[in-house]
Amino acid sequence: MIRFATVGTNFIVKQFLNAAARSNELFYAVSYSRDREKAKAFAAEYGPCRYCTDLLELAESKDVDAAYVASPNSLHFEQSVLMLSHGKHVMCEKTITSNWMELNKLVEIADKNHVVLLEAMRFVFDPGFAIIQENLKRLGAIRRVSFQYCQYSLWKEWRKGSFGVS
Repeated sequence: MIRFATVGTNFIVKQFLNAAARSNELFYAVSYSRDREKAKAFAAEYGPCRYCTDLLELAESKDVDAAYVASPNSLHFEQSVLMLSHGKHVMCEKTITSNWMELNKLVEIADKNHVVLLEAMRFVFDPGFAIIQENLKRLGAIRRVSFQYCQYSLWKEWRKGSFGVS
């Protein structure tokens, strides 16, 4: 059983928790947010778990094996460093860091502490990826590739105030 915590209370955390609830190998132990009411509400809705507003307290928690970091991107590095340094496995939302040096530092800390570091990327599990892989041989020799990533913009939700970030 992996006892995990979430760092953040946004829509992607909700999606993660809905998926995690389908596994018998995961136990939601702690909800973290800078905002006590948001942390408490998440713990009540997705628990049973406790909540906290102190990252160091979370990192030092003996009842947490792993952390799912889904805070604003600018906080990913420092929050992941803290969790990894305290022996927590970390799955961090994309983008995991803002540069290569930060990523190398996270990998170094994870190796030193014998914990797993993952970036939450689902592309290789998408059905479209499998279709591409199955059909690559039909293309023959590939000389150049250009990929573009597009996603639905959440700007409208952000402006309406329905895009919860903590």
